[in-house]
Amino acid sequence: MQSSRLPTELCEAIIDAIRPTCDDWFSYPEQSGPLLACSLTCRAWRPRAQLNLWKAVLLRHSERILPQFVAAARGSPERLAPLVRTMCLRPFGEKVPLELLMGGPALPNLRLLTMEEVTWVPFPPRASRMRMPLLASVCDLRLSACSFHTVKDLLGVVWACASLADLVVLRCSFKREQFTEADAARLSTMRKRPGACEKLTRLKLFGHPFDHAHAPSGDVFGSAVTELDVVYSDFADSVSLSRILLSFTSLQALTVTGFLWDASTWMDGPALIPALASFLPNQSALHILTLHIETSYESEERTLDAICGHEAANPADEDHTSLRALLPALTRLEVRIAGIPASSGGWWSAQIAERLPSMRSVLVFEVARIKEVGLW
Repeated sequence: MQSSRLPTELCEAIIDAIRPTCDDWFSYPEQSGPLLACSLTCRAWRPRAQLNLWKAVLLRHSERILPQFVAAARGSPERLAPLVRTMCLRPFGEKVPLELLMGGPALPNLRLLTMEEVTWVPFPPRASRMRMPLLASVCDLRLSACSFHTVKDLLGVVWACASLADLVVLRCSFKREQFTEADAARLSTMRKRPGACEKLTRLKLFGHPFDHAHAPSGDVFGSAVTELDVVYSDFADSVSLSRILLSFTSLQALTVTGFLWDASTWMDGPALIPALASFLPNQSALHILTLHIETSYESEERTLDAICGHEAANPADEDHTSLRALLPALTRLEVRIAGIPASSGGWWSAQIAERLPSMRSVLVFEVARIKEVGLW
């Protein structure tokens, strides 16, 4: 075609502006159409369009797309493979061959990897120590609704990301669902890959086995985590949090989300907020504690008792331990409750402040809309 009359720099700026965003992978195929058209318009436009197309890669229908991608990346390891910054693997439940991880192309600049609805075949016994070139440079890993044979297989993927700083694990399932105390103990001793989770500072967990009474110890994710976000379908399962928090001595921000099904289950023990404070291995490090609670609203008093209990009215009491004494560095206690009337926010805020007077200066309360647990 005839050369464009516009300066090349302007054309490239326009091509950059139509690059798809990775915030919504569902709309990515429609957003990438204009870039594909640009790459076929003329030779002058092709490099810039190709650069933007390869920056964010969406792989669907693994049987057809994956081999094509692997062949292209391997065929141009110096030109195309370094362009990939973000990748989403979403084969809609199709089984993905392990060759993608263990024999796939090296993508030296891949930083964000999202896997959604990926069904993995069983990993070989020594997979947790095998090299996985695709994952070597990943800093941000998001696993959602993936299916693994065992918990060990999932952790093998996590441990292979030597540069990992952010990890999200949501609603993953396992062919072998049984998870025992012995399994948890073995996993804690297996994280021996050099560099595994040494840089991991932000972690979000939702689902089996992390809501299990025999949840793996937090040391399977290293000891550098400073921000933890845990989601429970039922707050009664939050007892597993004591195991997860065990090795996070530098934790500065903790967010816990869940449904408070039966407030009476908290009558015989400490309330939710004091219990969470007691789970922390280094209470003086925590700056922010956030609770997202959905409640059946069976009784205002019982719900308040379950959430915060009562600090001793008289500080001279021998058994008195204020929440401020437990969490001396806390600068923000945020409580968001869904399932109560929006007009009652002021009353609830006052009641929580009255029950936890030492936290009055840092308390933030909000009435939230009911949402699916885990998607706040």
